[in-house]
Amino acid sequence: MDRREPRGCDSMTRRVGHFLSPIAATALCLLGAVASSASASALKLQLISNGEAVTSDQRSAVIDYARFPGFTCEAFDGAMSFGGGPKRVLTFTDTAEGGDEAFNTCKTESGEEVSTETESGQSTLHQVKVSAETVTETFSNPVVFQDTETDCVWTLRKLSGPLSGSESLTNVAVAGTVKLDRGLSTRTCPKTGEVSGTTTIEAAPEAAPPGSYEVQVLP
Repeated sequence: MDRREPRGCDSMTRRVGHFLSPIAATALCLLGAVASSASASALKLQLISNGEAVTSDQRSAVIDYARFPGFTCEAFDGAMSFGGGPKRVLTFTDTAEGGDEAFNTCKTESGEEVSTETESGQSTLHQVKVSAETVTETFSNPVVFQDTETDCVWTLRKLSGPLSGSESLTNVAVAGTVKLDRGLSTRTCPKTGEVSGTTTIEAAPEAAPPGSYEVQVLP
């Protein structure tokens, strides 16, 4: 059985060892770590644009650039509505009837178009959530990518990435995993593939220039 203490707890154990048993000191350290994590998750966030707090229902845009196995995609959804704040998790939800297509254009390195259309229609960007640590994009249905050059058909459910201590919602690095649809793909296709790219969330008021967003942690 591994009895090693979590990193950072060994020094605390030595400091309080004169007063508490090693087991009690380690338990105290773990409780502190849990409390610290809970405190971080309880932080409330405020969305800021041009130095002002953003109000609920502000029309917003989500812009994605993503690299897939063998092709790249771009997306623009300008009909996302901000859910208001301050909150622990800020949300942006698609309000367009039917929704904008999850990815507007996808092309291989040779310029061949990669289709995202299916018999049941197209997938849309459903919601974006922003916490103090992570940005997560989820789609209404798994996005299907049909690469005719490789005869591989992929599906994607979400993209996410850390804020990395940055308050800006411009060019946030995101990543995800596509899974192979074996029934529609050739046997030479790998079972999974990695996706990487960036997402930008910004204000998109009607008849006005777009404005960048920042996340402010409230004291």
